[in-house]
Amino acid sequence: MFVQEDQPSEQMLYVGPPRQDEVKSLFHYYRLRNGLRTDWRSFSEAVISVTRNLCAKGERLKSMGVQLKSLTNLDTGTLTTLSRQTSEECARGRRTVWLELRSP
Repeated sequence: MFVQEDQPSEQMLYVGPPRQDEVKSLFHYYRLRNGLRTDWRSFSEAVISVTRNLCAKGERLKSMGVQLKSLTNLDTGTLTTLSRQTSEECARGRRTVWLELRSP
């Protein structure tokens, strides 16, 4: 598909970063699918922050979906953790946080 490294071919279609409504829909999908308790006071602010982080890191919605799939709730702590993630965090540190969030 690529002609050279980092040079997309003419057949490739550019897909931009996720929009806020797409991130919000993803949150709602997993909230409803898994019956997650949700802190509505923090929800909108977290969606905005997560959208900004995804755009800044150039990540796709799929990466956020993987994280949301394993959650047990969307309380204030979880939403705060999701909204404050940055690319500088090491993978081991993120894994530790997610394991803590998953425990009942």
